[in-house]
Amino acid sequence: MKTAIKWREVKNSLRAEHKTAPHPRPANEFWQAFEAHARLHPQQIPSSVATNHRGNRFWHMPFNWVALSGATASVLIALSGFFWLYLNNANANTYSTVKSYQVGVNHSAVVLLTDQAEQATILWVSGMDVAEKEREP
Repeated sequence: MKTAIKWREVKNSLRAEHKTAPHPRPANEFWQAFEAHARLHPQQIPSSVATNHRGNRFWHMPFNWVALSGATASVLIALSGFFWLYLNNANANTYSTVKSYQVGVNHSAVVLLTDQAEQATILWVSGMDVAEKEREP
């Protein structure tokens, strides 16, 4: 059964039962009473917590070791990625770049082939006149 109570009645009843707060005690007196009361009700740590407070679980490992391991792994991954990119770009540039060439015999054509996949460069000279070069002392 529902009872209809108006808020005005709730407010008036709370005001009627309102009691003034006790005056605060001095700190020394409060703590003496608190310690005396605490001695009457000693509390003990449960044996399961006292004997197995760390356990053999991973998440009980100290935070500083976890943080240090994570930071070290991050640095190693970043360095390996940097060196992998740097070395790949350095090899591609050194093997596939021909700045100049000079052919010392008569020839009909020069073809420059660059293979990016194998990082190789081939300079193909065709129609060379080798016999003419050998006759000269």
